[in-house]
Amino acid sequence: MATIDPLLVILFMANLLILVLVILFVVKSGCFSLQNKIQFWLIAGYILLLLASPVVIQMLPKENFADERIKKVSEKDLYVQADLYTIAQGASPEQIKGVFVLEQWEFPYNGSMLNVVVRPLYEYDAVIVVERKDSADGKIEAVNYASKPIVELIDLSEIMKPHKVALDGNVLKVTAPEFLQIELGVFRNEFVISQILGDTELESAPWRHGSQLIYLRVPADVEVQSEASVHFVEKQ
Repeated sequence: MATIDPLLVILFMANLLILVLVILFVVKSGCFSLQNKIQFWLIAGYILLLLASPVVIQMLPKENFADERIKKVSEKDLYVQADLYTIAQGASPEQIKGVFVLEQWEFPYNGSMLNVVVRPLYEYDAVIVVERKDSADGKIEAVNYASKPIVELIDLSEIMKPHKVALDGNVLKVTAPEFLQIELGVFRNEFVISQILGDTELESAPWRHGSQLIYLRVPADVEVQSEASVHFVEKQ
């Protein structure tokens, strides 16, 4: 059971006392007709329900609320520019704020030619960045970097699907993740409450589209070819 804010209890009891005094005054005065009394009791009951709702909500178990199970971010985090394309221009991924590792792989490789095949299942092609190492260590390293997708200040990184990277002979296959459709239910204040609080439904919901990038580190003696767009960068 959740703890109740003492301030809410005090406000509720004070308002309830005022409501009871008003009801007693009306009952003793006897100046209302039957129709007016019915309307009064309906309004009094509605007010009592409004007064009790904050306390009732505080008493409900927190585990029943979806907001307690989602990762939320601040407005400041929302506007952090995590531009993965700066990596393609030679920037170090670790120096870009908001970029994280979604998945990584390592393959032993002794060939001299590597063909990178990209298989986008949908409209977004994978951004491929290739860095050639200083030594021929016989290993291909692949890292799937990503920027956080944010909708309604909710961080959806945990459900973000990585690319699939597999080595078949001298062919490195990069497959884009399947399309993921997300449906969010958002509760907004009623029109009257929104007017009082200054909210508006016309405001656009804060969001940021997450993007992905495949960073390859290949041995010094390996040449890379691909029909897809590949960006070559110097060692970071």
